[in-house]
Amino acid sequence: MNLQELERLLIEAQRALDQNMTHVAVRAIVAAKLMVQAEAATALDGVERGTGQTSRQMLAAPIGATFVVKDGMSDYAIQLSHMLGRGDLTIVWESAILRSTRTWGAVVVDHAVTLSEADAVRIANISINNRIVP
Repeated sequence: MNLQELERLLIEAQRALDQNMTHVAVRAIVAAKLMVQAEAATALDGVERGTGQTSRQMLAAPIGATFVVKDGMSDYAIQLSHMLGRGDLTIVWESAILRSTRTWGAVVVDHAVTLSEADAVRIANISINNRIVP
């Protein structure tokens, strides 16, 4: 990661905030966040994994979404979500969400989870927006 560029963006954001130029600060902060996310995805390159589909799904997930993973894969998913700057995601095992009686917000199902049609309908029905986010 280019730490000098990251530092420059953060200084730019601070100066903009000091001058009440919120739009400039937000632009600088978003650029810095994207740099960090790209670095996190690159850092995972040495880790034994697949195609990066889970990372892409997490990055595209709505804020505060529930991310459904295969049973037993929550530790990896939690670590990955934090590396990607997505600590806002709630990581849930597929068996837990299928047994759940509560209503969930946006639900994103990891590509590695294989759901029957009935299970997919069940998850869609307990999602507050009545659908599974692709």
